Amino acid sequence: MRRRDTLSRAGAGSRACAWLARVRCAIACACLTLLGALASQGAFATGLSEAEARGKRIYFDGESAAGRPITALAAGGTVPVPAAVLPCAGCHGEDGRGRAEGGVVPSDISWRTLTTPYGHDHAYGRTHPPFDERSLARAI
Repeated sequence: MRRRDTLSRAGAGSRACAWLARVRCAIACACLTLLGALASQGAFATGLSEAEARGKRIYFDGESAAGRPITALAAGGTVPVPAAVLPCAGCHGEDGRGRAEGGVVPSDISWRTLTTPYGHDHAYGRTHPPFDERSLARAI
């Protein structure tokens, strides 16, 4: 009887080790997945100029490099909102093209759309001539 108890305890220890190994493997996989997602979002991006890094911070976080508050204009430019609460990417998306949600259709602010030679129209009636680097910087 004693030998059988010893064997069953040994089997339980082996099962516990196997379970622990599976948990460690799952944690490692989750960490690698998270790191991959962060890398694809540009969290570890290098090679950005200072101006590009500032623009990215404004667009994704709604924060200025100097720490001054930034105000976003929602609802066709009529509702001021702190940009830290509603950063540009929240509505316009990572690619700037915007996605309709809850009846709100954000403008496509991708470079391709903003610089179209004939300009662009907003759904609420506002029109713009095409932007260039200078006029876009002024608008931002």
